[in-house]
Amino acid sequence: MSVWVSDSIDFQDESVEKIIVALATTMSEPATIDLVWLDSQWFEDKGIDISRTEGNTLYKSVNHLHRDLSELNHRKLAEVGEHILEQLKSKDYYKRILKSELIALVFKWQQRDGDFDIDDLGQKWSKSLNKLIN
Repeated sequence: MSVWVSDSIDFQDESVEKIIVALATTMSEPATIDLVWLDSQWFEDKGIDISRTEGNTLYKSVNHLHRDLSELNHRKLAEVGEHILEQLKSKDYYKRILKSELIALVFKWQQRDGDFDIDDLGQKWSKSLNKLIN
């Protein structure tokens, strides 16, 4: 199971926006997404290993922030699900990013960093992003 690490839980923090964009670059098309912050201490307390694994996104400068929850069995996966549900109860740990907001974020960071090309995102992304250029 893939997760991302951040020093901030502020969804408007630039470093968090970049993680959101990295995740978006793995999507075949823009869509509304739901995000939730998980508690790394909770994983440590439950004995669930968080492995450092390079992300596989087009936003290369952010890929080092990717992690995997490893060695999950059915019991541990159910516990992770319960933790996610618990975290969803707090508005500080949960954020829905609308499709239009996601497109705007991807455009913002592509223009600012130039770390990935719009054309590499696929036709549906290109169509949405090119509307912002023109």
